[in-house]
Amino acid sequence: RTSLITGSSDGFIEVWDEDSKYTDLRMDLDYQKKDELMCHYADDDTKSNTSATPSILAMTVNSDGTMLASGDSNGSINIWNLQKGTCLRAFDKVHGGAITCLDFSRDGEESSRILSSSQDGTCREFGLRTRRMLKEFQGHTSFVNSCHYVVSDKLMVVTSSADGTVKVWDGRSAELLRVLDPVSTSGPSVVVSLSREGVSTSGKNIHTVLHLHTPVNSMIVIPRGPKAYLVTCNGALLRTFTNDVSLAKGEKNVSSEDFVAGAVSPTNKWFYAITDGGMCICFDLNNGRVQKMIRDFGVESTGGKSNIEITSLIHHPHEGVLGAYSSSTSLKRGLFTVWK
Repeated sequence: RTSLITGSSDGFIEVWDEDSKYTDLRMDLDYQKKDELMCHYADDDTKSNTSATPSILAMTVNSDGTMLASGDSNGSINIWNLQKGTCLRAFDKVHGGAITCLDFSRDGEESSRILSSSQDGTCREFGLRTRRMLKEFQGHTSFVNSCHYVVSDKLMVVTSSADGTVKVWDGRSAELLRVLDPVSTSGPSVVVSLSREGVSTSGKNIHTVLHLHTPVNSMIVIPRGPKAYLVTCNGALLRTFTNDVSLAKGEKNVSSEDFVAGAVSPTNKWFYAITDGGMCICFDLNNGRVQKMIRDFGVESTGGKSNIEITSLIHHPHEGVLGAYSSSTSLKRGLFTVWK
């Protein structure tokens, strides 16, 4: 059974029913039936309403689907039992900025560690049994937007940042292995440094990294720009995906738009990229060619409202279904739209 889990600016986390096409909550979960939703409170002790409720900004589910991790705008992380809705672990304000991404370790049925990235410029690992920080991956010069475990012949951690770089770390020692900058470099390699001093000259915010199972140890790096890059963790550039579609606005042709979000199909055959103008471009991952464009994707996903923009994209784990997050540029609210 596949559920949709959403977190919102009011701190609540809700689990939606697939049978209703994700329009109704799952009422087979006793805590939702009793209207006792999972929630991040402004004050964990009193659950008072005297201070601002933190927004849910990042979530992930462990490999067997029993636990959910959620991170908020206050830098706090909660670990939940999804079936019961109970909080198993609470890491209160463990970052100095908002949580941007979370990833469970893949060390058996019961994950023992959680990886987090933050707007404070760091990535940190916490032990679920020890209830303390185990490692810190420090070296980015701006917000860290994503963090992921990569398991190959050795455990690695991959982070991306608004400083324009992707950094690959030793997952055991937290040693920096290499710095990747696909925007500023040219040629078959995107490695710019093997030291902590490697910085990007492009200034492009790398907002999304999508890890693939095929090719092995590869990922799609998406900066704020008209190109995305398929690279390996060793720094080899395999393919470039380019939005070279010029759009006519009025009587003028404007340059291609920047990518702001992306998702990959479970088969690793299709790569979907969203532009800041609201167009969805579907690329064939095998050859990099554009297979389809949905020009009104943004208009349909935001209800045609000009002050709402798409901020993230997800793909169903088994079916050809996309979910688009959009948020208001002026208010703490937005929309979630399902596409098939």
